[in-house]
Amino acid sequence: MDGGVLEIHDEMRRVTDRFYVAVVLDIFTRYCKRRFGLDLKETKEEHVAVYWAKEFNLLAHLCFLTVMIGIVQVPAVVERIRRVQPDADIRLGLGIICLSISLSFSAYLRWFVLA
Repeated sequence: MDGGVLEIHDEMRRVTDRFYVAVVLDIFTRYCKRRFGLDLKETKEEHVAVYWAKEFNLLAHLCFLTVMIGIVQVPAVVERIRRVQPDADIRLGLGIICLSISLSFSAYLRWFVLA
């Protein structure tokens, strides 16, 4: 009986770490969105890089959000927790890639277009 409880505790700890990473990256995504002015309303004269930066920022936000929702909804059953981990890893990786692309477009705008 104690082995099952310890196994659930270890699996929950691993999933909790992924949840904290998703929360921190989502907060950073929202900060970057405000910092680079991507939360403003669209104008007809905006550069194409602004559009792509907004889209990749939104995609990163959605990836991190789905990781958080998926982890919160999983019950404390070892098999289900183990099924959530690879999915969470893939979405965290995709979110990090999208956030990096969004930051690249934002840096391009700041250094070369608006400078």
